[in-house]
Amino acid sequence: MMPRRWWPAITLAVLMSALPYLPAVAAEGEEDAVRAFVQTWVGVSNKQDVDGILALFAVDAQIDSLVAGGKVSKEWYAAAMKQGRARGVLGWNFEAKITSLNLSSAEKAILEMDTTWDTRRYRQAYKQRWTLIRREGRWLILETQYLR
Repeated sequence: MMPRRWWPAITLAVLMSALPYLPAVAAEGEEDAVRAFVQTWVGVSNKQDVDGILALFAVDAQIDSLVAGGKVSKEWYAAAMKQGRARGVLGWNFEAKITSLNLSSAEKAILEMDTTWDTRRYRQAYKQRWTLIRREGRWLILETQYLR
C-alpha cells in the first residue's frame, strides 16, 4: 500500500491528466448551440420570415446572397429580401446539413454546410461557409459565402 503522503500528489496528477478533456466537453455544448442556431435559421427561412432571418445576422454582417446578387451588407440584404417577398419570389423549402464545424473559440465558429433550396420552379444545391460570432450571449451570422 502506498503511504498517505503520496495521495495528494497522485490525486493532483490524475486531475491534471483530465484537463485536456475539459475544453472538449465545453466545445460539445457550444457545438450543440451552433447546430440549434442553424436549425433556427432553417425554420425562419422556411416560414419566409424576413424579419426573423435578418435578426440572425450581426449588424456588420457580409452576406453572399443569390437574392441580392453578390456579397452585400445586412442593410442591402434586407432590402433585397423585402423586395423579393413583395414580388412573391421567396417561395422555398430550405435544408441544411453541417459538414464541418470549427469552434475556434467560445466566441467564433466557422461552419460549412450542404444546402438545398427547393423553389416553385427548381431545386438548387450549394455548399456554404458561415462565420458565426457570439454577441451578447447569442450566436449571430457574421459572414456567409457560397463555395459551389
